[in-house]
Amino acid sequence: MVNSIQGERIDVLFVILDVNLTIENSAVFQAQVLDQVIALKKIGYSIALMCAGKSPKKFDIVAGERLARYGIPSFMIKDQGLLKNIVFFTRELIRIKKSFGVGRVYVRGFWAAYPVLLSSITVPLGYVYDVRGDIVDESLGRGRRQYRRSLIGFLEGFALRRALYVTCVTSSLAVLVKRRARLKSVPDVIPSCIDLDEFSHSEEKRRLRRRELGYSDDDVVFVYSGGIAHYQMIPEMIALWRLMMLIDVPIKFLLMINSDPPTSSRVLGDLSDFGNRLQILKLPRTEVFDTLSAADIGFLLRENRVLNSAASPVKFAEYLSAGLAVVSSPGLGDISGRIAADKLGVLVDPCHVTAETGAVSDFVRSFKSDRWSYRERALRFAREVYSWGSYKETYRALYGRPGGI
Repeated sequence: MVNSIQGERIDVLFVILDVNLTIENSAVFQAQVLDQVIALKKIGYSIALMCAGKSPKKFDIVAGERLARYGIPSFMIKDQGLLKNIVFFTRELIRIKKSFGVGRVYVRGFWAAYPVLLSSITVPLGYVYDVRGDIVDESLGRGRRQYRRSLIGFLEGFALRRALYVTCVTSSLAVLVKRRARLKSVPDVIPSCIDLDEFSHSEEKRRLRRRELGYSDDDVVFVYSGGIAHYQMIPEMIALWRLMMLIDVPIKFLLMINSDPPTSSRVLGDLSDFGNRLQILKLPRTEVFDTLSAADIGFLLRENRVLNSAASPVKFAEYLSAGLAVVSSPGLGDISGRIAADKLGVLVDPCHVTAETGAVSDFVRSFKSDRWSYRERALRFAREVYSWGSYKETYRALYGRPGGI
């Protein structure tokens, strides 16, 4: 146990268990689990977190100290492999339930559901299952054999049907999950969100940061923030950026990547032709947002495949909250439809960037002449659709009112 509970009842206990993924080594868990935990605490729920981990010291640096600042207790169980983890999680769940009382449990993967189900044999616990992606298609993409995909589908379906409530990050995923797991109703949709308290800025800070980076008011700044995995289509984005250097708009380019220099160099290749129009920064998470806010247009490209049609990258919410227009791909979750319908940016096919040059050029010119309208729409959508705080009523349906079901 990392932090202790002062005898109070737990409204929502987050149980995070996966294979080889822990909060200390997963940026997604750090963003989407910790941020949601803290957001629910701010709404008024009594929250606690239970997870597996290899290094208590690293966990404390990454998560424990941050949770403690908000008075959120955390229980870290030493990672000993999946089967032993399930056993130890089950024991700890029974202890926590008996010692403090738990209203509901949050899980975001089928492995975490099984210790909850096992502990419910003696001490009933109801859980909310938050589906974050199409796990069957993900297994297919990883080259898993058919029997393993079938087993995964069975285990997920079993856990879904025994959940009190199911939520999904996109509407298409909600429909898919209902059909595949044979649920009685379509799950609620809560996309990957952000805590606007931590993603807020002023125009004065934005102008100051632009000056620090050497950008003029007339510059249109393209930015990419994130990793450089294959699915993020960085070479295709760089190819599109090269084509944009040829148009009659003063464009600057900013890469904020979280990989080490040797890996980055292999993926990015030779960027010398960009000259001083391109900057590459590796920043701590606490400084990323202020720099994002100094840009104008964020890039979020993905392949058009089933896995991505169910996805909700948190980067979209971060871009909008920074006031950015977004260049993204068709078929990316609910994001693509919102970009097109609500004039939040432009959609391009990253597999055919040369053919998309004209559309992107036209968009950049329209953006330059009307950048503040794009900025206002982005900020409004971040506030209304991609903030954890905008789902208070949904949370009350899932977890009851703070202080008791």
